[in-house]
Amino acid sequence: MTGIAALLVGITVSLGVVGMHSLLFSPSALVQRVAGPTPVSKGAQGRTMRHRLPLRPREGLSGRLWGRPGQGMALMLEQAGIPLRVAEYLALRLGMASVFACLAALMKAPWWMLPLPAIAGYWLPGWVVRQQRRIRIAKIEKQLLEALPLVINALRSGYSFLQALDFASKQISRPLAIELAHTVQEIQLGADIDTALSALGRRVGSQDLELVLTAILIQRQVGGNLAQLLSTVEQTMRERVKLRGEIRTLTSQQRLSALIIGSLPVLLTGGLFLLNPDYIGLLFTTMVGRILLAVAAAMEVIGILGLRKIMQIEV
Repeated sequence: MTGIAALLVGITVSLGVVGMHSLLFSPSALVQRVAGPTPVSKGAQGRTMRHRLPLRPREGLSGRLWGRPGQGMALMLEQAGIPLRVAEYLALRLGMASVFACLAALMKAPWWMLPLPAIAGYWLPGWVVRQQRRIRIAKIEKQLLEALPLVINALRSGYSFLQALDFASKQISRPLAIELAHTVQEIQLGADIDTALSALGRRVGSQDLELVLTAILIQRQVGGNLAQLLSTVEQTMRERVKLRGEIRTLTSQQRLSALIIGSLPVLLTGGLFLLNPDYIGLLFTTMVGRILLAVAAAMEVIGILGLRKIMQIEV
């Protein structure tokens, strides 16, 4: 049993290393699309197409496995800037669940506790993706305040809207530069401007960017001075950033209190394990203790979610 568990751990760790290497060091599909195709010979191109075509089906069960662009997990991975297919992402989550469960089995954990580390292992990659998505969106929103003045000044200098976007994409850094360059490339290849801008907002997932794109789309329908409109939107965004900072400062004490209250039961349980393991061990060795432990864990999760909901103030 131990040998089988060790073998499963080794295989899963290997898959996890491969997935994390792809996650951290592989160029994203968006970067490859913006950079353009790499010149290859006709024979190599034919072999590459024959090799790659079966890998990205989009219909039926295989389509649900690989994920359709712009939907569900595929959209979340794209918004997080993670170059993984949906199937690879799911395989990584299942592999992490297997690793955590096997490690718990090797540590002689009771059988009824094995689902807990498996759930934690399955949840961990999703949490990493959500955090990466949040960090990327925050960075794009910060860069947006740098890009808008460039677009406004370019428009006032006589540039067209497409030229202004192209100019801004060359003056700022990633990830917003790549998204803008992708949008410019789509328009240059014949896509409708409204469609390309809507796709940009869907790929990024930022509310601030949606505000800018909505203003641009309305201006294209009703007319008006686009530079002046974007200047007003920029001022509104800066006021929102200032208001968010003030709210974060005013709620800092409440957030610290929520953190302490949420971590207190876990810290108390760990302290009792160290001081008197026989006393706290009744929660894990008796049926009544296990039921009480499950109820306490459920109430702890509900309390944490409630506190997080209270702390989320929309601006």
